[in-house]
Amino acid sequence: MQKTLAKLLLCCGVILYLVAILAGFALEQRRAWQNIGISVAGAALLALALAKSPEPVAAWLDRFRNPSPRRRRTGTLLIWLGVSLYLVLTALRQHRDFGLRKQDEMMYLLQVQMLARGHLYLPAHPMADFFQTFYIFTKPIYASMYFPGASLMFVPAVWLHAPMWFVALLICGAVAAMTYRDVAELTDGVWGFLAAMLVVAGETFRELSLMVVSYMPMALLGLLLIWAYLHFRKHRSLGWAAVIGALAGWAAITRPLDAICFAVPVGCAMLMDLYREDTKRGGLTVLISIVCAAPFLSMQLFLNRGVTGKWLQTPVQKYEELYWPGVVFGMHPHALPGDHADKTWLPQFKDNYERFVLPYFT
Repeated sequence: MQKTLAKLLLCCGVILYLVAILAGFALEQRRAWQNIGISVAGAALLALALAKSPEPVAAWLDRFRNPSPRRRRTGTLLIWLGVSLYLVLTALRQHRDFGLRKQDEMMYLLQVQMLARGHLYLPAHPMADFFQTFYIFTKPIYASMYFPGASLMFVPAVWLHAPMWFVALLICGAVAAMTYRDVAELTDGVWGFLAAMLVVAGETFRELSLMVVSYMPMALLGLLLIWAYLHFRKHRSLGWAAVIGALAGWAAITRPLDAICFAVPVGCAMLMDLYREDTKRGGLTVLISIVCAAPFLSMQLFLNRGVTGKWLQTPVQKYEELYWPGVVFGMHPHALPGDHADKTWLPQFKDNYERFVLPYFT
């Protein structure tokens, strides 16, 4: 039955490959359609090979299902390096732009430069009216609107005079590697490798591999948080509790809502693990986690105070209040085009709000 199905798949693959070539010529997109045909034909050939002799393949895969801790570490490092190399080679082959392209990236770059020099914000420039741009405060201080956690990851690029895209590549490679590490520890090594390859197959993942934005740093922090908890569950050590606290604090000042989605389940699992243990040690574990998260949370509080004048109002909330009224989280009516706050003389701000921001949030 398996061989018959494989032969049928092979025939379908060959037919689809021929159809793809003809369609490519007809639509003047020969290369794209050839790639589709080759993928289908290759999958059919693989199915045929597995149907004829699945035992050797299964035996070979079994060698990787239960890797030792050392092999897991080696596999994590190899996937990190391999994925990073793959991403840069495909970007070069596709003639992608390695420079900053989006307004968000410019905003992060400003924040990275400030953090690298020990500043959360700076005084307003004497000619602040001539420095207005999206997502950046120019009066009464000079600062980016977003949370500082993602920018912290890119600070070493400034110190080492490395290009920003290089750090972005390493972060994305680490995301794939930690996906392997977490899934391998939860299930087995083969599933971990497949999970990492699924991450790399994502179009958005590859697009973000050269960009200075917060999505991949947050994904990496979330995966590291899960990895740290898996070790805490085994050893119940205060050291792993400190790592969890630091990662949770860093995630909280990177993308707070995303951080909640990672930190709350991990926190609940830790409390369940500690429930039957000594109350004093459980309290010390929680205290250490909070203390290690405190430096990151304090950074956010000082940034809030300096930019908005309030300890609990974030720069994002202030920016939305000024330039994007009606899009703040909460139970309130939809904003209307005429509701735009007149806080700048630049027409681009109003156009951006009414043509892009408002329709998107509505």
